[in-house]
Amino acid sequence: AMLKYSKSEVMGAHPLFGPNIESLKGQTIILCPARGESWLPWLKEVFKEAYLEITTPEKHDQIMAVIQALTHFFLLGFALILKESPFSMETLMRYATPNFQIISQRILHLNHQNPEIYASIQFDNPFYHEKILPLCWEVLERLKKIIQDQNYEEFLKIFQELGDFLGNYSSPQKGF
Repeated sequence: AMLKYSKSEVMGAHPLFGPNIESLKGQTIILCPARGESWLPWLKEVFKEAYLEITTPEKHDQIMAVIQALTHFFLLGFALILKESPFSMETLMRYATPNFQIISQRILHLNHQNPEIYASIQFDNPFYHEKILPLCWEVLERLKKIIQDQNYEEFLKIFQELGDFLGNYSSPQKGF
């Protein structure tokens, strides 16, 4: 979109953190050179304390369909299910496991942000609509069938497959 309005060099920048950080050290910033790269060395110097990921605008949007749009979708869906359940949030929190507490904190954070930003993330990414949302429904239907059929072996197989996919990121030493 930026390319339509100017003949200048265009470099998209997407900081993957909010405004309340104390330092750029260790923070991730995605840079998307769209037209020209003469400013890239200067930006690398400006953001030298941050971790820079340099990619195309298209790849950025595809990855953000998973990283942002899908994550927000599940958090919103989870929150709506809680709201429509027969339990108050107060009751649920009295019984909360650590995982439930973590997800609840993410939902609270999401709910205190500008909803228009989240609407844009949900509505304005074609890759999300064409690939990720259909995949979401397909996977959830498959999981639903496994549970409804009480297919214990297939359920356990999911954990093995996820372990293979996650690799070292599933290791407790990595903090995940």
